[in-house]
Amino acid sequence: MNPGYTDLKRTEEEEDISLCFWARKRKHYSWYKFNPKNESSSQPCLICDIPLEKLKPQFGCTGLGSKVYVVGGAEYNSPHNYISCVVPSSYVFSIDTCHPGKLEDEIRMIGGKISPTLAVLDEKIYVLGSTHDKDPVPWAEVFDPTTNSWDFLSSPSANVLKDNSIPTKRKHVVDEKNNKIYAYFGLDPGGVCSFDVTTNTWEYGLHKDITHNNFACRNGRHVILDDVLFMFSKKHLYAYKLVQEAFPSTLVQDHSTSDDDSSDSEADDEDYGTNNQNKQKLIKVTGLEEAVDAILAADDTPVYCVYKHRVPVFLLHLGNQDLCMLWHSCGVQGSGGINVNCAVFHIQEKPDGSFHAHVHRIDHHPLPDVLHMNDCFTLKQSRQHSSASPDSVLEVEQAMSRIHVMSQASRHARRLYVGGLPSETSKEAIDRKRRRENGNGYCLGKSSQAIVELFNRKVKGSFYSGVILDVHVNQEESYAIVEFFSVEEASRAMKLGTIYLEGAQLVIRRPNDYNARLDPTYHVPDLPFKPH
Repeated sequence: MNPGYTDLKRTEEEEDISLCFWARKRKHYSWYKFNPKNESSSQPCLICDIPLEKLKPQFGCTGLGSKVYVVGGAEYNSPHNYISCVVPSSYVFSIDTCHPGKLEDEIRMIGGKISPTLAVLDEKIYVLGSTHDKDPVPWAEVFDPTTNSWDFLSSPSANVLKDNSIPTKRKHVVDEKNNKIYAYFGLDPGGVCSFDVTTNTWEYGLHKDITHNNFACRNGRHVILDDVLFMFSKKHLYAYKLVQEAFPSTLVQDHSTSDDDSSDSEADDEDYGTNNQNKQKLIKVTGLEEAVDAILAADDTPVYCVYKHRVPVFLLHLGNQDLCMLWHSCGVQGSGGINVNCAVFHIQEKPDGSFHAHVHRIDHHPLPDVLHMNDCFTLKQSRQHSSASPDSVLEVEQAMSRIHVMSQASRHARRLYVGGLPSETSKEAIDRKRRRENGNGYCLGKSSQAIVELFNRKVKGSFYSGVILDVHVNQEESYAIVEFFSVEEASRAMKLGTIYLEGAQLVIRRPNDYNARLDPTYHVPDLPFKPH
């Protein structure tokens, strides 16, 4: 330990802690897992790929034990998916990170929720808030995996209930030491409230010197360690003592002039307010200059600076007072994809009350075909119950490889030829081309969308109602190649008989590359026995 520094209470680790993040690809959401503190498993490993059609949009996601829980989302009570027909979903399913590709239905929530806030405390999942619903019942509930049940939680005040941005933006932080969840509601002037999971009560009017701009400007995650809130706000990592003490005069500084160039002084005043007292209580953490420069460089990439967005920065606790700062940046030009960047460090407090970060490592992980990283959280398993082994990463990779090979081997049996499609008007073709030119390359034309809705309605899927993985339409020849998620679903579609699409009778048959000998659902009819 460096002289003059005090470690924030480092203890012997009793848990194996890894990180899990989910990211958006062109046609899938993907979940990755890695341990940034472990050399042998520091590379993100793919856990699960789920096509967009299989997921309800605007779901929430968190981790508990070895499982990832996907909670809620938006359902549509109209086949045309009009916004006015959005219904909050109560559906919950889990992804087992120890068994790649294994999905399990879980007990549904008491009430549906769209874009809920999820927090894990005391081995339970707390779900707060919902959009598209002015008075969800209940607004907050908790899931206990030991009893496999959901229970009501007390609702907050009316001012909190009417703020739909709490679930949509990550305006909350978990205090594990005191069993509390802090949330910022409203815009400036807004306020900080807390929910005590032990007493099931809310408290308001807290930490009035924290503003919306420094709490929620990056839409990332904050972390609390030993009553100190750490948050990356605009251009720096800051520390804020939740238990306020007398601040030495050496910490009183004007961030708007000393920390940044003059061109950003107005932005910094907006960040911290004009009250010097506010500026005193936000303490800049030193020692992370390399990571901060990389984050600011990512802000300047065209995908962010054009829309004046900032790269989300996720702060997570890795145990034993080690922290991880995670953000993504654009991949090398021409390579596509993104880089997931990870800085591992621990923080020490100086006698004067300031904080300094000691960086252990900064890693950069290229992920091709990934558009952006959505969220990140920790997976904690007690060491005595942990199922991880030194070869667990290799086993996961081998299992995912087997799944991929099996998927490719069965593709011929999962695809069907669908002929006789109704012709597309010139206006519809122009609209589809314009959507592609606007960057929405994965959008479906009218015929493609109609085919998806038809088979979703006619064929019962094994997971949600969707059964279609992909559709390739040839408008000139009026046919489509439809790929199903499973061989069984394709076989059921073959038995539908005569079906119509917009008045046109469809022709459904196997494609030319179909091999009945390799189709597990194909049964050769019994032939009568003829003696010689």
